[in-house]
Amino acid sequence: LKSAKKVKPGKALMVKATVTDTGTAAAGSVVLKATVPRKLATSQAPVKVGSLAAGQSVTRKIKVKVRKSAKRGKKLTVKVTASAPGAPEVTARRKVKIG
Repeated sequence: LKSAKKVKPGKALMVKATVTDTGTAAAGSVVLKATVPRKLATSQAPVKVGSLAAGQSVTRKIKVKVRKSAKRGKKLTVKVTASAPGAPEVTARRKVKIG
């Protein structure tokens, strides 16, 4: 996951998530879902990636909106989970400072 290291309250944070099919077969109906602490932020609906061939990588942007009430100095943990039917879920985390 890639993003800015810092975000201001009330602003949007764009997180770049790259997913790779490390298996030997294609993965279908791949979805990326961001999860954030509700007290600090909201995230967009899950992002549909579609099908990935074996070894293929795709990068998508996910928008996270930091609440105006989020206190400066807090750490926001963005968790992104990639899932596909018949494949194990993979999760990555990114910590961003609110300030």
